[in-house]
Amino acid sequence: AVQMVSIVRTSVISYAQTYYNKEDYHTSALSGAAWIEELKSGHPERMKSELGVSQEVFLKLLQVLQELGYKDSRYVTLDEQVGIYLYM
Repeated sequence: AVQMVSIVRTSVISYAQTYYNKEDYHTSALSGAAWIEELKSGHPERMKSELGVSQEVFLKLLQVLQELGYKDSRYVTLDEQVGIYLYM
């Protein structure tokens, strides 16, 4: 019985620590287009982690959208628009 209580207590503490000892995940000082450029030129797994697609897929999607006539808006690049959509 004592061992069971110890196991349950350890499990509860381990579970609770994920909610109480939070560490910031998004720490980049960049935002917008600069952040997208950082993702495009950075480690391939980072884009996959942040946007859910590989760099190759992201670049191909941009190419296809450009071929369909999509382009930068007045203040937001197409890269950033796609990045915002995928991030959500």
